Amino acid sequence: MLKEFETDSEGNIVIPYTHKGYTVNDLEISYRPDVIAISMFSGAGGLDIGTQLAGVKVISSLDILKIVLKR
Repeated sequence: MLKEFETDSEGNIVIPYTHKGYTVNDLEISYRPDVIAISMFSGAGGLDIGTQLAGVKVISSLDILKIVLKR
C-alpha cells in the first residue's frame, strides 16, 4: 500500500503543502520547522487557523461530514 505514495529519501510519505496565507491584522507568522500537524474532524477549520497562527503548519484538514466537505 505504501508504494502508492511518494516518499522522500528516508522513506517518509511526502504530503504536498500549499501555504494559504492566513493573517490576523497583518501578523507575520514564523512557523516552527520541527512541528507539523494533520487536522482530523476539522469542521469549519477554526482550530486549524488558530494552530497556524500559533506557528504550527497544518498540512491537511480532514472531515467525514458531507455538509462540512461541501464548503
